Amino acid sequence: MAKQTRGKSIPAKQRKEWLDAVESGQTTMSEIAKTTGRNIRTIQNQVGMASEQRDLSLARVDMFRSAVSKHQAGLLNAVSMLRGRLRVPPMDRFTDLLAIPADSSRAQLIENAIRGGIAFDVGSEEISDSDRMNEFLREHLRKDRRFWGDVDIWLSDLLSYAELCTDLGATAANRSARSSEFPVTDGNGNTTGLHRLFVTWVCRIAIESETSQALEDRLQDLRMSETQLHFGGSTVATGSSEDDLQRARTAFVKVAKGLMLRDEVRRIRELRRKLEQNSIPLRRTLGDIVLLGIVMGSCSQCRQLGMV
Repeated sequence: MAKQTRGKSIPAKQRKEWLDAVESGQTTMSEIAKTTGRNIRTIQNQVGMASEQRDLSLARVDMFRSAVSKHQAGLLNAVSMLRGRLRVPPMDRFTDLLAIPADSSRAQLIENAIRGGIAFDVGSEEISDSDRMNEFLREHLRKDRRFWGDVDIWLSDLLSYAELCTDLGATAANRSARSSEFPVTDGNGNTTGLHRLFVTWVCRIAIESETSQALEDRLQDLRMSETQLHFGGSTVATGSSEDDLQRARTAFVKVAKGLMLRDEVRRIRELRRKLEQNSIPLRRTLGDIVLLGIVMGSCSQCRQLGMV
């Protein structure tokens, strides 16, 4: 029987070798105890310790992989969100914002409309997380300064476009109400007055019609029924008499023709073309990242994870 060894510490490497040997069936803990001259309980404790250390290491690796995967998923989501935002919203989203009284401020109305389909209709904490992830994305792609410069210019142009459309809608609503002697309402087709879509369509055809003839052609779509005025498949006004509807129709034509000549309408057309054209390379760059499936580079969160 081998003389038992006491007091000497056992290196972690030795413990791991014993664990590997036992798990592979090369030996047993009893045999290790005999060979090394150590107490069987010592061997059992050391092998158990090695097993716990290995499990802890594996758990840490899994946690690290999970954190990295979550981080990359968040970055790719931020890329997709930004790519989705680099689309010009329909002008309809803005032109009637100030036509109807609202509790929200003008700036908040415009911001909500810009966000539109990617609306952040979640709590403030999630909004903050989303904004923070956008900051991480900028850190990852910080070398491409021209790209981010172009993105910032595009978003600034979008805000200008939204503000112009919003102000045009307010002008259209005021002119329409004065000309028709009807209020602009937020009601449905049964509510007497000019409806929200009256303002929307007046602005839209003024912007889209770049010639007087084009506008005249669009105005041919105006139709009157017994108590309603229709345009583009929508009910745009409701009245109690034919005279009411005729006043609404006259106001629609007059306001549309007047808006078409305004300088801000020309500016809206130019900005929309610019936004549509400039969004193409930006969206392509972001689309390539989505297809790659990974955001290269690093950020402050990567450093916290020990990735750099």
